[in-house]
Amino acid sequence: DNPRFSSRMREFYRQTLARPARAERRSVPRPAGVDPMEPVEFYWTRVSGRLSGNHSEIHLICLAYMSDMGMLSCAYAPFGGISAQHPSMLVSLDHSMWFHSTDFRADDWLLF
Repeated sequence: DNPRFSSRMREFYRQTLARPARAERRSVPRPAGVDPMEPVEFYWTRVSGRLSGNHSEIHLICLAYMSDMGMLSCAYAPFGGISAQHPSMLVSLDHSMWFHSTDFRADDWLLF
């Protein structure tokens, strides 16, 4: 409970954090020799639980959803990192994806 937030925002965060995670994410250490100011980030991700069936459409949808769950923080690297430049909100306004294969499962670990 942060008193700087309105009661409405505190309730929103309380409800959001109480919901089960839709996807899992594991950070990957920065490769040796990469400049800390270079906007590079790697992570493993997968849908929480197991997706039923072998319908490629649901895996494509989940992959698109997971692609928007990160990567924005690395854009802050050239400016001292996200801890040095506290954003008021992290958002993705728009992005496009081209799927060159459907030979993957969104509920298996994928490297971004």
